[in-house]
Amino acid sequence: MAERENYLDEDVGSNLGIRLKDDIDMNELRQGKGVEFTIDEESFAPEESSTCFEHSEMYRNSELYNAADSDSDDADETSDLTPFQRMRKKMVNVTEDGGVMKRVLKPGMGPTISEFVTQKQEMEQEKPEEERRTFDFDDIQVAYHYSGKQEMDSEPFDVTYLRDSRPQKAHLNDEFFLGFRIAVGSMKNKEVADFIISPEYAFGTMGCPPRIKPDATLQYRIEMVNYWATTEIDAYIKMSRVSVYDTFSL
Repeated sequence: MAERENYLDEDVGSNLGIRLKDDIDMNELRQGKGVEFTIDEESFAPEESSTCFEHSEMYRNSELYNAADSDSDDADETSDLTPFQRMRKKMVNVTEDGGVMKRVLKPGMGPTISEFVTQKQEMEQEKPEEERRTFDFDDIQVAYHYSGKQEMDSEPFDVTYLRDSRPQKAHLNDEFFLGFRIAVGSMKNKEVADFIISPEYAFGTMGCPPRIKPDATLQYRIEMVNYWATTEIDAYIKMSRVSVYDTFSL
């Protein structure tokens, strides 16, 4: 019986994405004989990427998705209110005018970012004048996840878990719009919270087409993974080995 070999072996077929329905007789090829073959058309079907599914699963298993939410508990009592109006009933003002409101879903640890910045500013004032430096929100970097939604929309317009399972990182300055900066500044490490942000603190009459409508009130659920002062990291890097030992040894 003539020896038969599969021209496209499993590894090559996997790399090329092409498979044959029948094996090719390599002996016939070596003898110069013609060979007919048929391509398995199913091999051209693109494989579905599992990335979106994996990120969706990460989102559903995350603090962002599973944070306690009991808005439905009193839905019957406030059925005449819109969803955001019901949420506001359980929130407190972050800004005096109520333009940014908040409800903590999972308590965090330590000071809020705003409190942390104030503490650092007070510490700078205690130093000799020639050693003082300015310290503000530009010196803070945050790692976070969020989902953003407009009222009456069935789906969020943005979910960071669906773009990347890793936390987003950014400086707490003009990289965020005003309401988001205020919201994040009110948070502690590991905290999860819901926020309602009025148009005046969001994207105003212009909106942010095509995802955010004009005059849209936004609801954000934010998970503060961590925050830190970038100036402290820079100072640590610049310190000599001796000064590091003197500073951090017990």
